[in-house]
Amino acid sequence: MVRKHPFLGSKMLEGVPGMDATRRAILEHHEHFDGTGYPHGLRAEDTSKLSRILSVAEFYDSAVSTRPHRDALPEEAVRQMVRDGSGTLFDPEVVEIFGRAIPFS
Repeated sequence: MVRKHPFLGSKMLEGVPGMDATRRAILEHHEHFDGTGYPHGLRAEDTSKLSRILSVAEFYDSAVSTRPHRDALPEEAVRQMVRDGSGTLFDPEVVEIFGRAIPFS
């Protein structure tokens, strides 16, 4: 069920004028830079730049936020997780820019 949310989010915007790029980003935001993500196993530049930005932002926000099943993770640890995911989970260029906005230790 969790893996369906990119499809559902994209579907919600179907037919809304001017939302094609946003729909694509929502659909692709769990694709990994190395092609191991979902829903289609796309890699690198096969996904939109917006989806690669959303991927890092959503990961960071999710990890530093309290969830029903776990406490928030420490921000320093999450920044390190983002950096460790550069080139595999995340676009290295997006990680570099993220690191300037929210500095790595």
